[in-house]
Amino acid sequence: MDMKKETRANLNHKDTQYAAEKSKAAMKEAISGNPEEARAHMKEGVEQFQHKGKDFAEQQKHFFADELNHFGEALHRASADLEKHKDTNASWVEDVAGRLDQFANYIDHNPTDKIMNDSADFARHHPYLTAGALVAAGVAVSRFLRSGTDRDRDNRTV
Repeated sequence: MDMKKETRANLNHKDTQYAAEKSKAAMKEAISGNPEEARAHMKEGVEQFQHKGKDFAEQQKHFFADELNHFGEALHRASADLEKHKDTNASWVEDVAGRLDQFANYIDHNPTDKIMNDSADFARHHPYLTAGALVAAGVAVSRFLRSGTDRDRDNRTV
């Protein structure tokens, strides 16, 4: 198991143990007739999970931004290659690469809460565009998954 997965597995195990301990403490307090202490234990456990969730979201956000940057770099190289061959699509590809760079920068340099709020605002103001994007993403994912199963099936019959 690689280092990141091992660390993540250990953190998840520790978080689960912590939550279990807080839940047990809350149950003991509730049974003994002390609801305020029970609420305090539950609140502490929930806050711990929220904090860990935000930390994980921040890590994933930076990973996603880094991947977008790699894709943007590839588009910039493709645009330069198209430009060398006097292809008229070079400026369009360069524009897409620039927008992707801006989006990656936005993802990398803004807090997760702001990104979530901005996404919700966008969805409220552009519901049809959001629905269309979700449908397109669903189709892309299903094709990706189906192509993997088709390839597996083809490999088994050979």
